[in-house]
Amino acid sequence: MPISFSSNVYVPNSKRELERLPYRQEWDRDFLRYLKKTRAQGSRSYFVATLNVAHTEIDLTHPKANVRNHGFHN
Repeated sequence: MPISFSSNVYVPNSKRELERLPYRQEWDRDFLRYLKKTRAQGSRSYFVATLNVAHTEIDLTHPKANVRNHGFHN
């Protein structure tokens, strides 16, 4: 039976002026690498988080006011 575990993580935001966007992108890559590593070892991983991101305009109440703000960078 494979080992299963869950992670509750804080996902850093990019701040209002996107000053931490490079850090956030690095964090995303590192966390994905970690999840892939655990999967390759035969473990099932589940994570719970607030991702601090909106992928499309419909994810925001006021999309036009949020263009190029943290969490909504297109």
